[in-house]
Amino acid sequence: MNQRISVQGLVAASVLLWGGFVFLISIVNRFAPPYGSEFLKLISSLYPGYHGDSSWKSIAIASSYALVDGAIGGYLFAVIYNFFCPSDDGSQTAPNH
Repeated sequence: MNQRISVQGLVAASVLLWGGFVFLISIVNRFAPPYGSEFLKLISSLYPGYHGDSSWKSIAIASSYALVDGAIGGYLFAVIYNFFCPSDDGSQTAPNH
């Protein structure tokens, strides 16, 4: 039995995990500044408009980017996985949305 991935389910999980992770690291960094600073520098090199500081505006910008980034990543992963996952009749089919 072949299992296809729910595109909507994986998008939701990716949004919560990646968006939540970036938000959590940003919040902890706001109250304990050394924590996660190297990670936040890396994120600032990827997300335009985010500068790696710990202001509330920066936290909102980074978290927003991470939510979108997680959605795109989860969607692409699910679609690619489902493309290579044979259907029950043994043939490969285009992904369902």
